[in-house]
Amino acid sequence: KVKYGTILARGNLPVGKYLQIDLKRILSGFNEFEGVRLGMGLSTSEKLSKKFSLATYFAWGTKDNKFKYGASIDIPIYSERDIRFISSYTYDVIESGSTNFKADKLNLNDSYRNLIVSNMDFQRGFESSIRLRSQKYLLHHFYTSQYKRNTTNSYNYSNDIGLISNTFDIREIGISTRWAYGEEFMRQAGERISLGTKYPVLYFKISYNEGLSDSYDQTFIKYDLKINKTIT
Repeated sequence: KVKYGTILARGNLPVGKYLQIDLKRILSGFNEFEGVRLGMGLSTSEKLSKKFSLATYFAWGTKDNKFKYGASIDIPIYSERDIRFISSYTYDVIESGSTNFKADKLNLNDSYRNLIVSNMDFQRGFESSIRLRSQKYLLHHFYTSQYKRNTTNSYNYSNDIGLISNTFDIREIGISTRWAYGEEFMRQAGERISLGTKYPVLYFKISYNEGLSDSYDQTFIKYDLKINKTIT
């Protein structure tokens, strides 16, 4: 019972001996672009292998009527420092102009905000990262990614000779850091699971970006900062 309780607390329901269902993906939210987002996620359990985990998902929006999907592999390297290698391929939507902080958890304010998100882009591509906990409260993701992004609104880029494009190849390499002072943890299947903290959580990200299209070619360095605090 304790084992199944901790598994369900992580949002995974065991199915058979080697698979588990990701319950969070069955009904993963609502927004103005997709409508109700329905789906399914499957991953392998440690009974198949403790050296790696495979996962896949699909999703469908009742409003945009589009299927999205993805697959990933997660390889634990050194559990005492939470060192893992993670690689994924996805075809999905992302909010236009948004920033993806690694290890960011959806909080209640984000859930409310997502209700009014109406501008999203479709993107397809790969991402790989090394996760490392350098201190108890400090978690880093060193990552690289390459995506092809298509805008769905009226946004287009026009160069000096009038060539217009709404499709962009985006390459990115960077580090995303999360500092959560006072965070408490539990151990399950050799993995450290966060129980949260009563203090603000700080996210910082620095990345080198290259954007390419038929009419656009630009490189830049981007700095992002976010602070989350849940008031109860």
